[in-house]
Formats: sequence, C-alpha cells, structure tokens
Amino acid sequence: MVQDRILEATDITTHVYGNSGLLEGSEQWGLVYTCAGGFVDVAHMRDMIDLTKFYHGKLLTKNKVGATFKVFAGAKDDGDVVLTKAITNAADQRDVAMSIAYDQGIWHEIVSYWECEKGMHSSSFSPEDIVSNKFGVYIGGKILLATDFNKHAVDEMTKLLGTLGALKRADTERAFTAIEGRWVNHHLGAVGHWRFDFLRKRNFTYDPIDIWTVDRFAAFPPCTGSTGSLPTDFSKTVDSNARSFYTLKFTVPANARAGNAGISGVGRGRCFAPGGTSTMTATSVPTTDFDNQIKVIKDAALLEYLAGYDAP
Repeated sequence: MVQDRILEATDITTHVYGNSGLLEGSEQWGLVYTCAGGFVDVAHMRDMIDLTKFYHGKLLTKNKVGATFKVFAGAKDDGDVVLTKAITNAADQRDVAMSIAYDQGIWHEIVSYWECEKGMHSSSFSPEDIVSNKFGVYIGGKILLATDFNKHAVDEMTKLLGTLGALKRADTERAFTAIEGRWVNHHLGAVGHWRFDFLRKRNFTYDPIDIWTVDRFAAFPPCTGSTGSLPTDFSKTVDSNARSFYTLKFTVPANARAGNAGISGVGRGRCFAPGGTSTMTATSVPTTDFDNQIKVIKDAALLEYLAGYDAP
C-alpha cells in the first residue's frame, strides 16, 4: 500500500502471462481506489489471474484421485497439492484452479508476516491484498480458455475496475490522504514505507472477504452518488466445494522460523513487540490450519499495533 504507485483503470493496457510479479516490464503495477472495492492492487490481481491459469493447466493432466503436484514457486513458495476427488468436468476444473490460487495468496500473506524483510512483514495482510486476490481469481476463472489470454486479462481488469467505480488518480490520492496515520504511516522515519512498522492496520478476513473503504470511518465525497458495485456473479466467499477436491500443505521457509532480525540500519522500526511471538513454530501448514495461523498473527499484531489493528 504505497502512495507513489497510483494508477487509473485506463492505465492498464498490457498484461504478460507468466510475469508473476518478477519484473514490471511493460505491465502497470499500482493501486486504484474504487468506491465499491476500496483500494485494488493491480499487481495482486495480475498474479492471481496468472496463478489461476497455471493451476488450470496443471489440472488438465493431474485430475485423478491421488494426483499430486507442487505449487507455483515464483513467490518462493513450496507446497504440495493432492487431489482427493477426481475432477471430471470443466466447471470443477475451473473452480479448483481458482481455489488453489486463492489459497496460495492467503498463504503468502501468512508467511510474509514472519519474514522481517523489505516488502514482506510491512505489507502482509495489507487492507487491499486479500480483496485484490479474490478479484484476480474471479477474472482468471472467466478467461481461462480465451484465445488471447493477455488481451482478455486487460479487458476484464479494466471492466471490473469500471464496475467497482474506479476513481481518477487525484481522487485515489485523496483516499491515501484519508488513510494516512490510520492505516499506514509514511512519516515514521526517513525510509517511509520501507519501515517494518509502516502498515498500521491489517485485513485478515478471507472468508468472506471484508472490503475496506474510506467511508467506513469518514465521509469521502469522491464516492458520493457512485454507482460502483460488485459484479453480480462475484462471490466473496471461499468455494468449499472446490476445496473438497484437494488437500494443500505449504512448507514454512527457514527465515520465517528463524526470528530473522530484518534489514540492518537506523530508523527501520521493528516487526514484533518485545516479549511477543516473532517466529513461526510450524514446519508445514495445511489450508485447514490457516485460521489458527492467522490467530497467532493477530495475537502478535495486537501487541505491536494495539487495539483496532484489524479494522478500518
């Protein structure tokens, strides 16, 4: 959630399947404020669009009971998918691909909280992350079979942002001004958003997603009278039927278990409160343990960021 990365819906003109957040290149990464969806992180959307396609491709051949495959490793994730039911139709194949992608997005937020490194702890469960992920798998599911996947990704991202009531750059800047000192603090020190404690509030709710909008805590005139809305075919909840087709277990990386001190240097703040939890103790985490892992994070976050850390 960085204020110098503001986009408008019309800025999204290119998508490159497989880019997966490695290099921006010809893509456009950043945030757009929408009246019905709050802040939308376009990079998160892109990643989930691509992950959905990636898993759909896996399931073309790995669709029998007992089939196994590794999760996409582009974000340095390590995990194993095991099918517990056969996938026999295109609709289930699509839905399972969307579900696995969404689960990997949740895992990234969980594990990055314990990675006291630049761009990890300081952005874990940022208010827009899970919501943007859900929008991404929604789009990915719609365009899986598109002949020109990249073009359709651009078209559907632009269409979704329009439906949500995307604002112009100046009004997204106004939204950032509204959350400054409440959700984030760019002024804690010279390194600003690279401080580990830059993010003051975190949105942990993934089922159903909880959309944080500025007008939940203050009047926000740019959205007065907006017709922005969620698409009628968009679901805010986890697809429990799709999840019933597989188990998914992630391996916890060493740095999340080591209590790493983070990047050295003056003025970077801290990740964890003294005396509180500062490492993951598990060596592996199945999706069935996500809620417990999030509770551990919330207990630690309460000590560091105090009451109200998990609400707009």
